[in-house]
This record gives sequence, C-alpha cells and structure tokens, in this order.
Amino acid sequence: MKKSVSRMALVLSLLGLGIVGATGVSTTTAHAAKLSAVPKNLRGTWGTLGESFYMVTFTKNSFSFAPVLQTKNKNWVMQKYPDLYQHLKLGKKVKVNKTFTISKKNKHGYVYVHSKSKGDSFSNKYYFKVKGKTLKWSNYPNGKRADEYTKLPTMASRKAFFGSF
Repeated sequence: MKKSVSRMALVLSLLGLGIVGATGVSTTTAHAAKLSAVPKNLRGTWGTLGESFYMVTFTKNSFSFAPVLQTKNKNWVMQKYPDLYQHLKLGKKVKVNKTFTISKKNKHGYVYVHSKSKGDSFSNKYYFKVKGKTLKWSNYPNGKRADEYTKLPTMASRKAFFGSF
C-alpha cells in the first residue's frame, strides 16, 4: 500500500510540474500581451517603392495595406479592390478580413500584428518597427529581410515620394 501511495504521489507531482511547465508564461510573440491601441510611433501613412508602389496606414484602431494608384487629381491613394486592399480594425480576437491584434515590442523592438485573410489557410503574422521616419516590416520577429517604408504625412509628401506620371 505504501509503495502505491508513494508512486501515485510521485506521478502526481511530476504531472503537476508538467502542467505548470506547459501553461507557464511564455516569451514567444504568440503569447505576448495584446495592446488596446496601435502605438503612437506606428500611426500614420507609410509608402514604399519597388515593382509596385504600396502604402500602409495605421490609425489608433485600424490597419490598412494596399498598392497605390494615381487619381485624376494626381493624388496617390490606396487601391480599394477586394483582392488587393486590406482594411482591418483592432480587436481582441482575430476575425477573418475584419480584425487584427497587436502585441507589445519584442526583444528586437518589433511589434507583432496578427490577422487572417479570407481564403488563406494560415494566419498573417507581421512584425513592425519604427526607426526615425522609416517603418520596417518583416515576417520574422528579429526583422530579418525587412521591407522599408517611408513616412508620408501629407498628400504633397505622397506626390513627392511616388512622383508624377
């Protein structure tokens, strides 16, 4: 009887340690604390040049991303075509094509944005970091292979940045 009680105590204590270890606080970005507003340094409009011109816009509670086009007025605006344009509201949970979540900075200084697009079988995980007037966007928590976006606060700055055709 004493052997079975001591074995049971040992098994329960090991099981308890396993549960504590499995549910313990994790430092990964998947378990990072979620923010209730987009950090102030991220807010604004950011643009990049390349094969296509793209803009990213962060407000206090939203995130938009799309290629840009020039209007008849020669203004640069986001294309709002369904398969190209993404406009999401900040939420507590990720809802397909509706909400995103954002975490605090990780040890590399990047915030983690989590969203899900219709038709994708996977979640979109992006990492953003602001340094001066440059926004770095990466698929990696350490910023490896980050794309750089330039701050575009006004319509005039968009015209100067993207040019005129």
